Amino acid sequence: MVCKIFFLHLFSACSPRWCLLDLNKLDTLLELVECPQCQLQPALCATTSEAKRMGFALRLELACHKCGYVFGNTYSSPELPSNKKPSPFVINDTMTLLFNHLGLGHTALKEFCGVLGMPAMCLKTFQKKEWQVVRRTLEATGYVLNRSVAVVRAMHYDMQPDFPTDQPVPITVSFDGTWHKRGHMSMHGVAAVIEVVTGLVVDYVVLSTYCHRCSLKRHEHCDDPAAFDAWYQEHKEDCCINFHGSSNTMEVEAAKQLWSRSVNRHGLMYTGMLGDGDSKAHKAVVDLEPYGPDVIFEKEECLNHAHKRMGTALLKLSKEKKLGGRGEGRLTKEKALRLQKYYRYALNAGAGDIDNMRNRVWATLFHCVSTDDDPHHTRCPSGKDSWCFYQRAEANDQEPPPHAEHLKHPLAHDVAEAMIPVYQRMSDPNLLKRLLKGRTQNSNECLHSVIWSRCTKTVFVGHRRLMCAVARAVGSFNAGASHLAEVMDLLAIETNEMTQVFVEKSDRLRIAQAERAQRAGAKAHRKGRSDARKLERTLTEEAEGPSYLAGGFV
Repeated sequence: MVCKIFFLHLFSACSPRWCLLDLNKLDTLLELVECPQCQLQPALCATTSEAKRMGFALRLELACHKCGYVFGNTYSSPELPSNKKPSPFVINDTMTLLFNHLGLGHTALKEFCGVLGMPAMCLKTFQKKEWQVVRRTLEATGYVLNRSVAVVRAMHYDMQPDFPTDQPVPITVSFDGTWHKRGHMSMHGVAAVIEVVTGLVVDYVVLSTYCHRCSLKRHEHCDDPAAFDAWYQEHKEDCCINFHGSSNTMEVEAAKQLWSRSVNRHGLMYTGMLGDGDSKAHKAVVDLEPYGPDVIFEKEECLNHAHKRMGTALLKLSKEKKLGGRGEGRLTKEKALRLQKYYRYALNAGAGDIDNMRNRVWATLFHCVSTDDDPHHTRCPSGKDSWCFYQRAEANDQEPPPHAEHLKHPLAHDVAEAMIPVYQRMSDPNLLKRLLKGRTQNSNECLHSVIWSRCTKTVFVGHRRLMCAVARAVGSFNAGASHLAEVMDLLAIETNEMTQVFVEKSDRLRIAQAERAQRAGAKAHRKGRSDARKLERTLTEEAEGPSYLAGGFV
């Protein structure tokens, strides 16, 4: 017998569509039936033929091992409608879709089959099936994007009833790029634009500087460049390389492509860009003038990235100016990170008013440099609910308490003077104007996490595998788990009630988790648990004493 385990297709609509079956168990069941030809029992058995195996589809033959009479034969999987001979089988497309959906390739498929003790699909067949899955995934994602764009347009028409329906709709999008490899050395880059109100991806692009077939042929014809050039002329249309340049400029090139095709492809104009300020994408789009010289582009920056830059600047200043170390009022790492958080709180509290934001940013510095003899709390918010202990005391007509007891993160005057250039730069009105609406690129970061959960950064992949992973991520990001069912429909893979239950349950669980994370007090609860774990870990390490130090126990 070729293999003991194989996939059995069940035809009942209310039962699971597939199950794993040991052929020995099937023979045990057939032994209960006598052979109508020779009237012997047990006599029937199911046999398979390796020569007639089609990937995971096995040819089963029901015969009597006593008299040799053959009652019939069939494949273990139904065939897909096709003009090709032999016809493709459902199980082969399903298994290819499964491993592609998990971000795995043929190597993982062979390991899976090796553990189960069953034959695997050959590499050539798997690659053909995988390319078919890629095409259908891209097609399904295209449908999702079209529906998403329709939702965005309908929402803006509701917000602006007088806007002409035959004109491109101006919207603000969040744009960001991500790379397959860290360190600005990646051969693959991805960028997407997300509408800031609905949070839906409206377009994306995958750039690549690597083609596996070109690499193999270039190595094969290393001594004959003319032969490679002749081959490349035929391969050029199918080449995976669609970008020539460094990985640093991928984000800029992606912005040019996305803005250039926004009107023709979606009937949208991306007149507002929410970015992170890490690339020249906005300047490149302004210079490109995709909508003509009269259209003004509004630039916004992510609040999270400004918060990150503040912390980086303070830590760098502390190291360069040697402001850290021990002693009262020094700029330690802990104090720099605390001031970074104060900066974020100030921006959030003053959102919508540049002067208010700037005043609150400076208040965080002046508050920390104050003393009993020289208080600087005029910029601190007043009132009984103020975070400033000095202003709370004055609001209650009380004597302000000593700074030494209530000022948690004091700064020396010389240290504060050295920090002034950083605060001047991070409170510049031009910067605060871009942070005025307090928007973040959390939606882009969420999309990036979905992409790399389907295509790990630790294993190199080709352009097609990455392109499929990005399409799956965008489809599921916009439409949820139903995107997978849509891909299966395009592949002519029939689904049943259990597939529908899986899709609905996955979406319900995802929505419930998101709602739970947004509930009042959820963030404080998560922070409390994190602080408790840190405290427990610190107490454990102190009780254990030093146990690991590079070269410390030689």
